[in-house]
Amino acid sequence: MRCPHCKKFLGDGMLPSRCPSCGRPLRRGRMQQSSRNLADIASSHASRVRGLVDVSDKRELGRRRKRLVFGFVLVLLMAGALVYVTYAIQLWGGRTVPDVVGWRMQTAVDAVEREGFKTSVEYRKADGEPGFVLDMTPAGGMRASTEAPVVIVVSDACVMPQVVGK
Repeated sequence: MRCPHCKKFLGDGMLPSRCPSCGRPLRRGRMQQSSRNLADIASSHASRVRGLVDVSDKRELGRRRKRLVFGFVLVLLMAGALVYVTYAIQLWGGRTVPDVVGWRMQTAVDAVEREGFKTSVEYRKADGEPGFVLDMTPAGGMRASTEAPVVIVVSDACVMPQVVGK
């Protein structure tokens, strides 16, 4: 601090009640100085303190931003898991059509209808024993809407004409 009268530097810390150079009391001068420059001193202290607060605020904002991003990513992961689980247990996106190729017709129709699908049976002449499933649309293992029918193609007996002796 400087003496308000003679402007001599008196140092920091504990100050004497009188200036050692001019002998005038410092109390009155200090009061005048503090009342004159109170706004300046307050603004300089505020800027220093604001600077310190800004640094900690920036750190806190960084931490908050990291927490917010982490929370957002966590919510996205949980939403993705929820979507996957609901799709896997067939709550949406259709149901999985059972693969019934090679089964007997009635067993195949029962299995497809048990899964909630409507069935439509078509017959195709084929070699071998009649009544077995040859093909199906949509293919087994695919996902399809329960509203659309599953077309099951079943083998029908081929009748060979009598050609012996002709």
